[in-house]
Amino acid sequence: MRGAPALEMHAFLEDIGLTIHPHPTLGEGMMEAAMNGLGHAIHILNRNAG
Repeated sequence: MRGAPALEMHAFLEDIGLTIHPHPTLGEGMMEAAMNGLGHAIHILNRNAG
């Protein structure tokens, strides 16, 4: 799912985060950003952890 279709369908973070994204692409970055918004990102350093 890319930016324009996500906006057009009023996608939620869950919709973007659960979409299959090929690697590496802009879509993968969008997926990671959506998962980060939900607190489930695996490729972003959580500076508040610990």
